Amino acid sequence: MAIASPAWASKLLRSGETIPVTAAQNSACLHFLHHGKSHVYPHLSSGFERATRVAKGFHSDFRGPFSVPTARGELYLISIIDDYSRRIFGFLVKSQTEWFELWQRFVVRIEAEIGKSNCISWLISDNGGVYTAKEMKEFCSRGIQQKFAAPYAQTLKGISHLQCESNSL
Repeated sequence: MAIASPAWASKLLRSGETIPVTAAQNSACLHFLHHGKSHVYPHLSSGFERATRVAKGFHSDFRGPFSVPTARGELYLISIIDDYSRRIFGFLVKSQTEWFELWQRFVVRIEAEIGKSNCISWLISDNGGVYTAKEMKEFCSRGIQQKFAAPYAQTLKGISHLQCESNSL
């Protein structure tokens, strides 16, 4: 079987057609997919577990500034997604400095909806300045474990990042 050029293979895969492969080719592909860039950045830690209930863990991504502000002048989009239910909370803000106040209000809102304080166990995000700020660390020290994705790794923050990338918010 001849090896297809990347452009041809890309077009074929987008069309939804399948490519017949031998067992050896399949094994080689799986090997490369598994070992791709894992030597550069670790992704999921060995102890990571998905949420087992609503509001146990959240994924967050901070996007912007966008080139065109909204009618109210907002330039940034913050997405916070429940790991268990995949419920999406989207917030538009004018500046990055609004993140911490928004996060505090969000935690109070979720605790009121669930009816239990300290119900949020963890937050996964990238290493952006809004997530690593001193006041954020102090606020989360009351029981919210912050987990940070490795640079350029979408595995941990994948849910929130993919929602933003696919424009499905």
